[in-house]
Amino acid sequence: MSNAFGLTQRARRWRVNDNLPGTPDFCPLIRRTPEVQEALRFDLAGALSELDRIFGADILMRMASWLTFKESRASFLIEKEADQGDRIQRFAHVIAKFCGRINDPLSDTSLLSLQAGILGHDAIGLGLRRAPVFVGQATMYEDIVHYVAPHFEELPKLLNGLKAFEHATRGAESLARAAALAFGFIYIHPMRDGNGRIHRFLINDTLIRDQAVPDGVILPVSATITSSIDFRAGYDRALEVFSKPFMQRYAGSYRFGAITTYE
Repeated sequence: MSNAFGLTQRARRWRVNDNLPGTPDFCPLIRRTPEVQEALRFDLAGALSELDRIFGADILMRMASWLTFKESRASFLIEKEADQGDRIQRFAHVIAKFCGRINDPLSDTSLLSLQAGILGHDAIGLGLRRAPVFVGQATMYEDIVHYVAPHFEELPKLLNGLKAFEHATRGAESLARAAALAFGFIYIHPMRDGNGRIHRFLINDTLIRDQAVPDGVILPVSATITSSIDFRAGYDRALEVFSKPFMQRYAGSYRFGAITTYE
């Protein structure tokens, strides 16, 4: 028996075939629903070839520089930080410099380089976070919790599971890999700041490293999300597919305690 990526390891002690692409601590899986099957049938290379045929390689490569900046600006718009001019320029530089050029994008060193490039090397709390974090919003009466990220002590194990997935699935379906890596990263939420931008960076990075798109071509993922209310709502719904049932299950398992100063 093999998994969707054709990878199997024999666990002799238990006499079973281990066909899971991650680790026991974290193992992303994609269910091949009809909707997912339809999405994976999209011919990305064919679509790019058609654009090349219509417009020519020279125009497409000149557009890549503009799309890099637009992607950066849109990514900050998603985080409601559209006025961060210097950071937008820095993130555009990170996209151009690192996309498709990192052998191990989920290593501590790579994540630190990406985060420092986005936020600036003098930003507070660079590297893996060393404090609890939740995603939510504040109202006049209370904090509304949309998602509680894993405890910071669990981050190395979870990232190792995501790295195992990245290595195990190389050469497999690029669109599926890109989605699993990006959303796996955002649910782990390993950084104090910059998670959303790195999450969307990983989509383009994976597609370029898998040679699903040519080096230097940036797909406007963030710009597409922000291009309409429907797309933005769809992006939020995609995040909630996991986080909402998760939070309903563990609604009574978290609380706000005394204010603590972490490292």
